[in-house]
Amino acid sequence: MAEKKYTEHLGLTQQLEEDFVDGEEISRSFAVLDEKVWGNVTDLSVIKQEIGNTEDLNTASKEIVGAVNELNSDLTEQSLKIATLGSGSSGTFSGDANELRTEGICIYRTTDNTVNCAAHSVLITAFTMGGAAGMQLQYDSSYNFKTRRYWHGTWSPWK
Repeated sequence: MAEKKYTEHLGLTQQLEEDFVDGEEISRSFAVLDEKVWGNVTDLSVIKQEIGNTEDLNTASKEIVGAVNELNSDLTEQSLKIATLGSGSSGTFSGDANELRTEGICIYRTTDNTVNCAAHSVLITAFTMGGAAGMQLQYDSSYNFKTRRYWHGTWSPWK
């Protein structure tokens, strides 16, 4: 009985000459990879340097996700502080703006009956020391801003 070759047993055929890999072609391919890929890696290191390092973060967490969470937490705390600054109310105001000295920050929409402030404007008041010191900011319907301060019983003129 004739001995079968291993390739014949599996149904494989002998490789042709053009199926072989050319060593020079591989060298050229690696040269292109070295030039393009490793060149980009160098570019990435420059980009990383421009962005900064995690060690440079001035947060307790030095990981990006942790630092972002820490900053979000800080923003939430600041928002809560702003929300609780004043005990005054906000809404529509009709009366003498000189009497608006509620401690904290309040925002009002003035009406036709408002005195010492332009009608139909936004009036922001910010007072401390039990209403003894503060300021008012007026934004009128003509898009003009004016401000004045209050210090222990004396109002400055609107400017």
